[in-house]
Amino acid sequence: MKNQPSISLSFENPVTTINRMFLLFAVTFIFLSHLIGSTAKAGNFIPDPKGGSISGKVIDNMSNQPMEYVNVAVMNFNDSSLVTGTITNPEGYFKVDKLPMGDYFLRITFLGFEKFQSTKIEITPKSVIHDLGRISLTASASSLGEVSVVAEKSKVEYQIDKRVINVDQNIVSKGGSAVNVLENTPSIQVDPQGNVTLRGSSDFIVLIDGKPTALKGSDALKQINAASIKQVEVITNPSAKYDSEGQAGIINIIRKKDQLQGLSGTINTSVGTTDKYTANALLNYRKGKMNVFAGLDYGHNVYRNDIFLNNYSFLETGTVYMKETAGQYNYNDNLTGKLGMDYDINEHNTLSVSGSYGKQGYDQGTAASYLYETSDSKTYYKSDNKMDVTGNVPNISADYTHKFGENHTLSFSSTYTAWDGRDENNLTERLTNESGNELAMQSALNFVKDNSNFQYRFNADYKRPLKKGNLETGVQYRREDRTDDLNFKNFDVENQTWVPNDQYTYHLDYLNDIYSGYATYSDTRWGLGYMLGIRTEYFTRHITFSNDPKAYDFDKFMLYPSLHLSKDIKGKHQFQLSYSRRINRPLPWLLNKTPGYIDPYNIFQGSPYLEPEYTDAFELNYRLVYKKVTVSAQTYYRNTTNSFNAARELQDNGIMIHQLVNSDNQLSYGIETSLDVNIAKWWQLSTGGNLYHYSIETLINNANNTKSANSWDARLINSFSLNWGTRIQNVVYVRGSGIDAQGNTTGFYTVNLSLNQPILKGKANIGLSAENLFDSIDFDYTVKSEKFDNTYHIIAEGPVFMITASYSFNNFQNKQRGRADDASFKSGGMF
Repeated sequence: MKNQPSISLSFENPVTTINRMFLLFAVTFIFLSHLIGSTAKAGNFIPDPKGGSISGKVIDNMSNQPMEYVNVAVMNFNDSSLVTGTITNPEGYFKVDKLPMGDYFLRITFLGFEKFQSTKIEITPKSVIHDLGRISLTASASSLGEVSVVAEKSKVEYQIDKRVINVDQNIVSKGGSAVNVLENTPSIQVDPQGNVTLRGSSDFIVLIDGKPTALKGSDALKQINAASIKQVEVITNPSAKYDSEGQAGIINIIRKKDQLQGLSGTINTSVGTTDKYTANALLNYRKGKMNVFAGLDYGHNVYRNDIFLNNYSFLETGTVYMKETAGQYNYNDNLTGKLGMDYDINEHNTLSVSGSYGKQGYDQGTAASYLYETSDSKTYYKSDNKMDVTGNVPNISADYTHKFGENHTLSFSSTYTAWDGRDENNLTERLTNESGNELAMQSALNFVKDNSNFQYRFNADYKRPLKKGNLETGVQYRREDRTDDLNFKNFDVENQTWVPNDQYTYHLDYLNDIYSGYATYSDTRWGLGYMLGIRTEYFTRHITFSNDPKAYDFDKFMLYPSLHLSKDIKGKHQFQLSYSRRINRPLPWLLNKTPGYIDPYNIFQGSPYLEPEYTDAFELNYRLVYKKVTVSAQTYYRNTTNSFNAARELQDNGIMIHQLVNSDNQLSYGIETSLDVNIAKWWQLSTGGNLYHYSIETLINNANNTKSANSWDARLINSFSLNWGTRIQNVVYVRGSGIDAQGNTTGFYTVNLSLNQPILKGKANIGLSAENLFDSIDFDYTVKSEKFDNTYHIIAEGPVFMITASYSFNNFQNKQRGRADDASFKSGGMF
């Protein structure tokens, strides 16, 4: 284990803290002032004496949403030769300046949409600035007999700093949670327990509609109903405008919301084998400037695994062998209601207010049989470990935006989210004979932890188009306040009474404040899009324990730069290069130094000295679009210092201590490729793979430990659009072996199959799906050291069959861009 400092850092005096805060905001606004000052002399949109300019905004004709990364070519009107070009920014806005006097026209293209060509644009000394306003692009259509088949929205859309996955194109994940959606998403891996990793890392941030959640990572994703998801944004290398957390990046879940006038809505349900039930209802009413929406989410999903453990412990008294056979279950329950409204005060001001309240549960349990064998004895046990975690989750948010002009806004956002719950754990261990018949109570324990965690954040963001490029800047304040009260009791078998255990009983207070500011500048030159960014941050952490008079304090000032470059060549080739610096702060439970009981043979212990880990991330990406084929390749390199890694230490009494330690270094790099082919009008093939190398350097028990490995994963998705709108999708996923600081994991594969059929003229859909169709998720995890040799064999449940159904009225879904269900339903398809 890495040596920890003997004394903790302490808070500085208030004057020093104020100075740090002043420095934080000073750095941000000096940077901002420099950018603004460089253009203030010329003013905003003042004609360039060297030539004219053409600008506009590109939107999707069906959804009225701005379109990013659209190719805009300026052509010579006389000979149709290319003069220059650019691409649209995230708001769909473009501007081309320094054009010589002359006659031009625009040619605007985007994959899956009809080409737009403008009329003649004359740039003369008396007519220098040409603002074309809103330009609508329409999804392309091809004639198939008497039926118009609209091009489906691309499964993955590439933008300058993120990828957008359109969930509607994935019918395998119609039921279940967001975890099921992500199983079929590039860059993301999901293990049999439903734990999500992004390019092999579990350190990512989950946002819902761009806002944080009270729960973290996989726990948050398990509570989001798949039917409520419109898109998933995967941001593997975020720019400075995003929060600095998340070594691997950000997963932003975009939920459905309708923009149609009048009343509209959708209802979704799913029922699956092995106790899987979900239901989701969304209602939306828009009249004039007011939009009101409400929703209800229900989920009850059970996941089961079988675990087989062979454990050899090499103690001073001799070798001890323990064999365990266990059945493990995880319950995820959710009942959440939400209500909100959007109000367009006038053409310059909008206000949004929304809130939700839910009750969520995470029950876990393991029923196990043990053989405990030494050189001269054999003992048999049975254990039953049950944990019941329930909590109330309120969330309130308010957003206000003032629009000065096109792409020129000032917005304020405030969010409050909380968790108020209780964890209760009961573990019993009974002595049995070799046949498993119970003989006597061996031990029992109970602990109850009342915990509350609230998070508040306030954002102020400003966007402004400059004479050259666009500026975005903002400030943010965040606070997290957490308390834990845990009461631990052991059962006295002899006296048949419960006895308090002061060693494991504690009260913990955790508080952190984060003050941050950012600025980004983006522009396009010679067809090269670029975004420069800097984020400043001052972070404080304060922890106290009831059984320790010492306060554990930590504070740090950090800078997080970012750079994103993009280049489009003739609408076929796209290149992206990016860099960012990220941080991963340890969660409160990882800082708790009071031992946590896992079972009679395993204890987890955190450390208040655990420090954040820091990652420098680089990416170089390429995408080719040629006729019916799209090829992409993303290369990445991540160097993490002070990284977290699991460490296990066997005590002389045979009990295993589990901890996280700050390793010296963790390095990973790889390439992720994908190929999308429209083989026929009714058959689309998508395939991709991720090949990566990673190494870990640790100092554990005063011994240097270096491990490295190559690993990979791959997926193949076949999508078929048949007659009567029937859609079939098949997903094959293969995951290679991997490592952590002390262990190795073998690989596995899985096959999923689904069918979806629109009915009632496209207003409703029914579906069937099968996950882990061949019951093939089966892998080993091995951990070895001088003192122990552990092998875990894990088998996930399967196959899991599911029935899904949905009903929409007032075309809640079918008005979205690119839906082909209605057209296919009338006729056409494969036959």
